[in-house]
Amino acid sequence: MGSDPGRLRGLRPDERQVAIALEHATGATARARDVGGRQGAVDLMLTFPDGRTAAVEVTSHAREGVRRRDAARRHGRGAWPDPTRPWWTATSPAPPSESSLEDLPDAVTALLALPSVARRAAKVSRVPGVDERHLVIQLGEGGLPSPLYESLAAPGTPLPLTDPEVPEGLSHVWLTAGWHGSPLLCWERGSGWSAHPDPA
Repeated sequence: MGSDPGRLRGLRPDERQVAIALEHATGATARARDVGGRQGAVDLMLTFPDGRTAAVEVTSHAREGVRRRDAARRHGRGAWPDPTRPWWTATSPAPPSESSLEDLPDAVTALLALPSVARRAAKVSRVPGVDERHLVIQLGEGGLPSPLYESLAAPGTPLPLTDPEVPEGLSHVWLTAGWHGSPLLCWERGSGWSAHPDPA
Protein backbone atom coordinates (compact mmCIF):
# COMPACT_ATOMS: atom_id res chain seq x y z
CA MET A 1 0.00 0.00 0.00
CA GLY A 2 1.13 3.51 -0.69
CA SER A 3 2.75 5.84 1.80
CA ASP A 4 3.07 8.87 -0.52
CA PRO A 5 0.30 11.23 0.61
CA GLY A 6 0.20 12.85 -2.83
CA ARG A 7 -0.45 9.63 -4.73
CA LEU A 8 -4.23 10.19 -4.74
CA ARG A 9 -4.21 13.97 -5.15
CA GLY A 10 -6.86 15.27 -7.53
CA LEU A 11 -9.28 12.38 -7.14
CA ARG A 12 -12.90 12.89 -6.14
CA PRO A 13 -13.69 11.65 -2.61
CA ASP A 14 -15.46 8.56 -3.94
CA GLU A 15 -12.52 7.71 -6.21
CA ARG A 16 -10.11 8.20 -3.31
CA GLN A 17 -12.15 5.81 -1.16
CA VAL A 18 -12.15 3.22 -3.95
CA ALA A 19 -8.36 3.57 -4.27
CA ILE A 20 -7.85 2.97 -0.56
CA ALA A 21 -10.22 -0.01 -0.58
CA LEU A 22 -8.37 -1.54 -3.55
CA GLU A 23 -5.04 -1.06 -1.79
CA HIS A 24 -6.35 -2.95 1.23
CA ALA A 25 -7.91 -5.69 -0.88
CA THR A 26 -4.96 -6.28 -3.22
CA GLY A 27 -1.82 -5.10 -1.39
CA ALA A 28 -1.05 -2.85 -4.37
CA THR A 29 -0.24 0.87 -4.34
CA ALA A 30 -2.79 3.08 -6.10
CA ARG A 31 -1.93 6.29 -7.93
CA ALA A 32 -4.27 8.85 -9.47
CA ARG A 33 -4.18 9.09 -13.26
CA ASP A 34 -7.28 10.96 -14.46
CA VAL A 35 -6.26 14.32 -12.99
CA GLY A 36 -4.85 17.55 -14.37
CA GLY A 37 -6.77 17.45 -17.63
CA ARG A 38 -5.39 14.15 -18.95
CA GLN A 39 -7.65 13.20 -21.86
CA GLY A 40 -8.79 9.59 -21.93
CA ALA A 41 -6.81 8.55 -18.85
CA VAL A 42 -8.15 5.87 -16.53
CA ASP A 43 -8.87 6.89 -12.96
CA LEU A 44 -6.17 4.85 -11.19
CA MET A 45 -3.11 2.73 -11.72
CA LEU A 46 -2.20 -0.07 -9.30
CA THR A 47 1.33 -1.30 -8.80
CA PHE A 48 1.68 -4.65 -7.05
CA PRO A 49 4.63 -5.65 -4.86
CA ASP A 50 5.82 -8.08 -7.56
CA GLY A 51 5.90 -5.30 -10.18
CA ARG A 52 2.67 -6.14 -11.99
CA THR A 53 0.46 -3.20 -12.92
CA ALA A 54 -3.28 -2.69 -13.35
CA ALA A 55 -5.40 0.04 -14.91
CA VAL A 56 -8.56 0.92 -12.97
CA GLU A 57 -11.68 2.76 -14.09
CA VAL A 58 -14.36 3.76 -11.55
CA THR A 59 -18.01 4.19 -12.45
CA SER A 60 -21.37 4.10 -10.68
CA HIS A 61 -24.92 2.97 -11.24
CA ALA A 62 -28.12 3.74 -9.34
CA ARG A 63 -31.77 4.47 -9.93
CA GLU A 64 -32.08 7.78 -11.81
CA GLY A 65 -33.56 9.78 -8.93
CA VAL A 66 -30.79 8.58 -6.64
CA ARG A 67 -28.14 9.70 -9.14
CA ARG A 68 -29.66 13.21 -9.30
CA ARG A 69 -29.83 13.41 -5.49
CA ASP A 70 -26.22 12.30 -5.10
CA ALA A 71 -25.04 14.69 -7.81
CA ALA A 72 -26.73 17.55 -5.95
CA ARG A 73 -25.00 16.54 -2.74
CA ARG A 74 -21.63 16.41 -4.50
CA HIS A 75 -22.20 20.00 -5.60
CA GLY A 76 -23.09 21.30 -2.15
CA ARG A 77 -26.88 21.17 -2.36
CA GLY A 78 -27.39 18.83 0.57
CA ALA A 79 -25.44 17.25 3.41
CA TRP A 80 -23.94 13.79 3.27
CA PRO A 81 -24.50 11.58 6.32
CA ASP A 82 -20.74 10.93 6.49
CA PRO A 83 -18.61 13.59 4.75
CA THR A 84 -15.66 11.23 4.38
CA ARG A 85 -17.78 8.66 2.52
CA PRO A 86 -19.76 10.75 0.01
CA TRP A 87 -21.49 8.01 -1.93
CA TRP A 88 -22.77 5.94 0.97
CA THR A 89 -26.20 6.25 2.52
CA ALA A 90 -26.48 6.68 6.26
CA THR A 91 -27.65 3.15 7.06
CA SER A 92 -27.54 -0.17 5.29
CA PRO A 93 -30.77 -1.76 4.16
CA ALA A 94 -32.09 -4.64 6.21
CA PRO A 95 -30.94 -7.86 4.59
CA PRO A 96 -33.70 -10.20 3.44
CA SER A 97 -34.55 -13.15 5.65
CA GLU A 98 -32.88 -15.51 3.18
CA SER A 99 -29.93 -13.72 1.60
CA SER A 100 -28.70 -14.98 -1.72
CA LEU A 101 -26.28 -13.70 -4.35
CA GLU A 102 -27.15 -16.53 -6.74
CA ASP A 103 -28.51 -14.05 -9.29
CA LEU A 104 -25.52 -11.68 -9.04
CA PRO A 105 -23.71 -12.98 -12.16
CA ASP A 106 -26.77 -12.29 -14.34
CA ALA A 107 -27.19 -8.85 -12.74
CA VAL A 108 -23.53 -8.02 -13.41
CA THR A 109 -23.91 -9.16 -17.02
CA ALA A 110 -26.83 -6.74 -17.35
CA LEU A 111 -24.88 -3.93 -15.66
CA LEU A 112 -21.97 -4.36 -18.05
CA ALA A 113 -24.37 -4.02 -21.00
CA LEU A 114 -25.66 -0.61 -19.87
CA PRO A 115 -24.21 2.06 -22.20
CA SER A 116 -22.74 4.20 -19.41
CA VAL A 117 -21.01 1.20 -17.81
CA ALA A 118 -20.04 -0.39 -21.14
CA ARG A 119 -18.20 2.80 -22.17
CA ARG A 120 -16.08 2.67 -19.02
CA ALA A 121 -15.43 -1.04 -19.46
CA ALA A 122 -14.30 -0.47 -23.05
CA LYS A 123 -12.08 2.42 -21.99
CA VAL A 124 -10.12 0.43 -19.40
CA SER A 125 -10.06 -2.69 -21.61
CA ARG A 126 -8.06 -0.76 -24.23
CA VAL A 127 -5.26 0.39 -21.92
CA PRO A 128 -1.95 -0.95 -23.29
CA GLY A 129 1.11 -2.11 -21.36
CA VAL A 130 -0.56 -3.29 -18.14
CA ASP A 131 -1.02 -6.75 -16.69
CA GLU A 132 -4.61 -6.32 -15.47
CA ARG A 133 -7.60 -4.14 -16.28
CA HIS A 134 -10.12 -3.48 -13.49
CA LEU A 135 -13.59 -1.92 -13.55
CA VAL A 136 -15.08 -0.73 -10.24
CA ILE A 137 -18.86 -0.21 -10.13
CA GLN A 138 -20.24 1.75 -7.17
CA LEU A 139 -23.83 0.63 -6.69
CA GLY A 140 -26.31 3.11 -5.28
CA GLU A 141 -29.95 2.51 -4.40
CA GLY A 142 -31.62 0.71 -7.28
CA GLY A 143 -28.27 -0.22 -8.81
CA LEU A 144 -29.18 -3.89 -8.53
CA PRO A 145 -32.58 -5.56 -8.44
CA SER A 146 -34.08 -5.92 -4.97
CA PRO A 147 -33.63 -8.07 -2.88
CA LEU A 148 -30.25 -8.74 -4.50
CA TYR A 149 -29.04 -5.28 -3.51
CA GLU A 150 -30.13 -5.85 0.10
CA SER A 151 -28.38 -9.24 0.13
CA LEU A 152 -25.08 -7.42 -0.16
CA ALA A 153 -25.74 -6.11 3.38
CA ALA A 154 -25.85 -9.61 4.87
CA PRO A 155 -22.44 -10.65 6.22
CA GLY A 156 -21.32 -14.07 5.15
CA THR A 157 -23.79 -14.41 2.28
CA PRO A 158 -22.36 -17.20 0.09
CA LEU A 159 -20.74 -15.91 -3.08
CA PRO A 160 -21.92 -17.04 -6.51
CA LEU A 161 -20.33 -20.06 -8.15
CA THR A 162 -20.90 -18.92 -11.72
CA ASP A 163 -19.31 -16.16 -13.79
CA PRO A 164 -20.95 -13.13 -15.36
CA GLU A 165 -20.47 -12.43 -19.05
CA VAL A 166 -17.54 -9.99 -18.99
CA PRO A 167 -16.11 -8.27 -22.07
CA GLU A 168 -12.74 -9.48 -23.29
CA GLY A 169 -9.93 -7.35 -21.95
CA LEU A 170 -11.40 -6.88 -18.48
CA SER A 171 -9.62 -9.01 -15.89
CA HIS A 172 -11.51 -7.85 -12.77
CA VAL A 173 -14.94 -6.41 -11.95
CA TRP A 174 -15.36 -4.90 -8.47
CA LEU A 175 -18.72 -4.07 -6.86
CA THR A 176 -19.46 -2.01 -3.79
CA ALA A 177 -22.90 -1.05 -2.56
CA GLY A 178 -24.17 2.31 -1.40
CA TRP A 179 -23.70 2.27 2.37
CA HIS A 180 -20.97 2.63 4.94
CA GLY A 181 -19.35 -0.71 5.72
CA SER A 182 -20.27 -2.33 2.42
CA PRO A 183 -17.91 -5.16 1.47
CA LEU A 184 -16.02 -4.98 -1.79
CA LEU A 185 -16.93 -7.89 -4.04
CA CYS A 186 -14.57 -8.93 -6.81
CA TRP A 187 -14.94 -11.13 -9.84
CA GLU A 188 -11.58 -12.14 -11.31
CA ARG A 189 -11.22 -13.89 -14.65
CA GLY A 190 -10.12 -17.46 -14.05
CA SER A 191 -10.65 -17.27 -10.27
CA GLY A 192 -14.28 -16.28 -9.75
CA TRP A 193 -15.73 -14.32 -6.82
CA SER A 194 -14.16 -13.05 -3.61
CA ALA A 195 -15.27 -10.65 -0.85
CA HIS A 196 -13.12 -8.05 0.91
CA PRO A 197 -14.10 -6.08 4.04
CA ASP A 198 -14.51 -2.33 4.02
CA PRO A 199 -11.18 -0.93 5.28
CA ALA A 200 -12.82 1.97 7.14
